[in-house]
Amino acid sequence: MLRGVVLGAVLVVPFGGLFWSADAAFAQVAGSTPLPSVSSLPERLVLFALVLLGALGLALASRRSFRDPSLPSPTFRLSEWAIPLVLLDSLFLAFVVVQVTVLFGGHDHVLETTGLTYAEYARQGFWQLIVVAVLTLVVVAAAARVAQPRRAAERTLLRALLGTLCVLTIVIVASALHRLDLYEDAFGLTRMRLAAETFSWGLGGLFGVLLLAGVFHSLRRELARVAVAGAALGLLAFSLSNPDGRIAERNADRWRATGNLDVSYLQGLSADALPTLADLPEPLKAQVLAPQEARLARDEPWSSANYSRHRARQLLGR
Repeated sequence: MLRGVVLGAVLVVPFGGLFWSADAAFAQVAGSTPLPSVSSLPERLVLFALVLLGALGLALASRRSFRDPSLPSPTFRLSEWAIPLVLLDSLFLAFVVVQVTVLFGGHDHVLETTGLTYAEYARQGFWQLIVVAVLTLVVVAAAARVAQPRRAAERTLLRALLGTLCVLTIVIVASALHRLDLYEDAFGLTRMRLAAETFSWGLGGLFGVLLLAGVFHSLRRELARVAVAGAALGLLAFSLSNPDGRIAERNADRWRATGNLDVSYLQGLSADALPTLADLPEPLKAQVLAPQEARLARDEPWSSANYSRHRARQLLGR
């Protein structure tokens, strides 16, 4: 049990630090002690990783019998894997409760709780939450490998703890997506933000597949193939969804609602965005499309034929 508590503390500390830095409201709930200066954060992370690897290496080495030429895979007993997973589930649950009451509570509640505007609050912590989700995948894979349930009740407990962790992580990914959506409403959609949004959806879908694998034993053997096939289909769907066209449409809608438009960014989009940008009123339309018209005026060899550019030239009367 002591080893389980130590492993749980080692597991909870980095996740707690990520949650703390990701969410001002959670930091207020957790305590008023500020985090160390972020200027030394890279060095601290490297040092923490080295110490963690060394500690885990020594712990695993101590469990091996070097007299036996066939070294078995390291396995943990009930208290060694159950306590860390319970602690981690508790931390995730606490963060999710704060998210439900603060982030989804509306602009006024965020302003009263953290002193930040909705956009400022949404901008903070997106990448920390995505890192949390990625690290959770590592935890789930490690637990499935090293946990050694000896009875049916222990196997059920392991599936329940990992399933709870996956469900809570899906909520955390949803929180990250909600933050990104709020930030896009305030500052517009870009290729980087759209890619981050797509990656987040894929990450949430992967945790959904893990939940199904916990229920259906046959899916566990095909988990890697399902994940690769899902990633390939997701990439194909992302390409066919016309990303630049979606970016132009989202920013045009934002301009109609707020009057704000990032002209310089829209000028750098590809010909895929032109059908949407061509609906802007003059003189804004001429300003946005000027670089696009210059690019489309250049002659192209037949080997560079492109349907989007062909359609754009037709719209411009070329």
